Amino acid sequence: VRALHTRTRVASAMTGRWSSFLVLLFVCSCCWSDPASPKDQTEAVKSLIMRLLGESYVPKFNLEMIAATSQGRDVFEIESTSHPDQVTIRGNTGVALASGFNWYLKYYCNCHVSWGVNGTGDQLNVPSPLPHITRKVRMESPVKYRIPN
Repeated sequence: VRALHTRTRVASAMTGRWSSFLVLLFVCSCCWSDPASPKDQTEAVKSLIMRLLGESYVPKFNLEMIAATSQGRDVFEIESTSHPDQVTIRGNTGVALASGFNWYLKYYCNCHVSWGVNGTGDQLNVPSPLPHITRKVRMESPVKYRIPN
């Protein structure tokens, strides 16, 4: 019985080491992998818009890639276009574009997305037409590296 207990502790310790190694390997692979192309990043945000609001809203948001700040930090810009019911969101990454989309929903449409089960807690009654932005919004991340939560 004692030998079995000792083998179980050793196996448990090895499993813990392997788990730590796999987590480290995953983190390293994320940091050193090639970044997604600008097209892939904008397509991902279009898919996000479609999942949240529906396919009819995708053409209402023009997504454009821009350069990061001079310090290498994420940035997004939001402004209305000359066409009514259209908004342009610019960002240096897909995450920045998605952040700009969230900012617009939250502060101009009075909408929000929550962690509720199957959309419970979400308030996505987007006004029609889309609210106009009188002045371009530009938000820069205060930090260079961000970890999504």
